[in-house]
Order: sequence, then C-alpha cells, then structure tokens
Amino acid sequence: MLSLEERYRKFEFQLTDLEDQIIQYMLEHRRDVVKMSIQKLAKETHTVPNSIMRLMKKLEYEGFTQLKLRLKDEMEETETNPDSFQYEIERTFELTDPKLIEVASEWMHQSQRLLVYGAGALSYISELLVMNIKPFHKDVTFTVHRHQNIAALHHFTKKDLVILLSQSGDTDQTVELAEYAKERGARVLGMSHMGESRLSRVADLMLYCYAPKEEIKGYNTTNFVPMAIVGRKVVEAYRKLCV
Repeated sequence: MLSLEERYRKFEFQLTDLEDQIIQYMLEHRRDVVKMSIQKLAKETHTVPNSIMRLMKKLEYEGFTQLKLRLKDEMEETETNPDSFQYEIERTFELTDPKLIEVASEWMHQSQRLLVYGAGALSYISELLVMNIKPFHKDVTFTVHRHQNIAALHHFTKKDLVILLSQSGDTDQTVELAEYAKERGARVLGMSHMGESRLSRVADLMLYCYAPKEEIKGYNTTNFVPMAIVGRKVVEAYRKLCV
C-alpha cells in the first residue's frame, strides 16, 4: 500500500499549487491530521472541504476517513522485510502511473531529437533503453561522456526531449545535463527513486521507482531492476505509438 508521500510523488504532475500545500501540511502534521475533521483541516490549510475531497479522489483514497486510517497505519506500521527484492518490485509497480507513462511516451513520439543518460550502473540501463528506441526514433543519443552530451544538447530545442536516470536524483552530472537542457528549451523527463531531489525540481515530469540506495562494504549494491522496469514501460508505450 502506497504511503501518502508516495501517492503525492505518483500524482504530483496532476496537482495544483494549493493541493501541494495541503499535502505538505498533512505530511508535516500527521499526528494532528489523524484526529482532525475535514472542516478543521480545511480551516488549517485555508481551503474548503470540497477541495480536500477532490484531492482525496486524485490521490485514489475513498475519502478523508480512509486517508486518516492510512496515515495512522503508516505511523504504526513496521515492514517485516521492506528491503526484499519482491517488495521493491511491487512498490515500483504501485508507483507507476499509466497516465504519466502515456505522457512520457507521447513526448518521446513528438521529439525530433532524444538524449538518454544515466551515470554509473544506470548507464547500462540507459544504453538498453536506447537500443530499444533506435528502431523507431531517427535521432536518439547515448554516451557516458559529459562533453559529448553537452555538445549534443547544444543543438536541442523545445521540440526535443532529454531522459535522465538517477537513483538519488542528485547526481551532479545528471542534474547539470537537466539544467542545460532546460536552458536550451528542451523537455526533461527524470527517473529516480521516490522522493524530492534536485532532478525532480528541474524536470518537467518525473517517473518514480522504489529503489532505495544500498551499500555494502563500500560497494553500491542498490537494486536497479525497478529503474529498468519503469524505463521498459515507457519504451513499450512509445513503441505502440510508432506502429
């Protein structure tokens, strides 16, 4: 079951500024919210009960009462094995919004130029994505070299798309490319582990997976399969638009 924060990240693309503020209030005052009436929450967030009910629908809660029950469960719940492979895969599928996948695939289909980049271990996933895109896209670029990516982006315009993979969303080189792409007017599609990051603040659209960072004896042992799943979903949706 997705937490409130995870639902927020999943559906943030559809939310208004006011709805963002309501959710931020709920996240910061969880223990108070579970005891509140909807009228009290509306007063505290300077809105009206109907606006909160519309937000509940967007977040796929049955109503405000269910939200409060879920929040209470979140505060009391202890996962038996939250780091298991199966748990990460299941949570990734829950985080994947078909509407956002559709938007991402449409952006790919509309783009004249397309650049895909992921640093470190994610470079392998990036390369695999490009291999599956190339039969359908006339101008898709992948390279691990910074200067080549910067040179390629120099020719990008508002008609083009950059797809950036980053487990943390805070990889310096990835964020640099996102910022440069935005300067050129290109759209930026980010993919990362669920949560706010520098990439999420720059990107036009974020797709999230559940892949918390894991390190053992200095080695990065993070599960990168969730990121590959999200990437594959986007590619499959894109390919359907091309045939």
